[in-house]
Amino acid sequence: PTLKEDYLKQNENSDLYKEEDLRESTPTIMKNFFLIRPFETITRLYGTPTYSEIDPTLVIAFTFPILFGLMFGDIGHGLILIIAGLIGGLVFRKRGGDTANFSWIIFFCGWAAFFTGFLYGEFLGHHEIEIFGTVLWNFEENPIIIPIIGTLNNPLDNIMSVFTFAIYIGVFHINLGWIIQFLNYWKQKRKYLGFSDSLMKILLLTGGTILIFGFGFDIYGWLSPPYPILLTLIPGVLLLLLKPLGKIFKISYLQEESFGGLLGEGSIEAFDTVLSV
Repeated sequence: PTLKEDYLKQNENSDLYKEEDLRESTPTIMKNFFLIRPFETITRLYGTPTYSEIDPTLVIAFTFPILFGLMFGDIGHGLILIIAGLIGGLVFRKRGGDTANFSWIIFFCGWAAFFTGFLYGEFLGHHEIEIFGTVLWNFEENPIIIPIIGTLNNPLDNIMSVFTFAIYIGVFHINLGWIIQFLNYWKQKRKYLGFSDSLMKILLLTGGTILIFGFGFDIYGWLSPPYPILLTLIPGVLLLLLKPLGKIFKISYLQEESFGGLLGEGSIEAFDTVLSV
């Protein structure tokens, strides 16, 4: 090597010779379809995506209203939100900005609440499904069965079904976030972190959900063939050990972290994922 190359190699950790990735600091702009654009306000609350990250606004535009509707399903309240959001969106249209965006978000959330209100049979806080049912479907004789939820009759009569459905939605939503994280790692050319971190979390959370809802809290059943405990044990151990192993095998972007720090980080992430179940 030349004298210059030898000198640079000896001082590669000096701030003087560190190359800054301009893509990380360059301002970015989000470009979305006009119906999706209002949800950019929610995305910016968590930070504007960089060039090396996927814009999650499209996902937020679907999941945010759906989750809102599942939590606040009511036909009457949904109509109120639709009207309020529409008025706000039209009034603040010229001004633009977050105020107009939040108005349109309320509008879309109102529609979600309106439709789920039919599932719950709620109208302005009152359970009126018997009235609609008698006219439309005659629920007493032929109840309409909805997968997972059970029946369109009062959800309070099917607490465990609704509770189970809510957990499934939560698991799906968390996994969706980790899928985006996996794609971000892939885009950033940190594929090892995608497999050792995001993928292991997805497998651990999904495996834990299958374990609990498929086999209950029967410890003996967990440890008996086909050994369903492995659904959580294998990804949990891998989540704990893969990052430290990556440092041992000289994965470049893990070299700045200490071995103990990576091991501790893996332990906390594994514990946090188990708590999510």
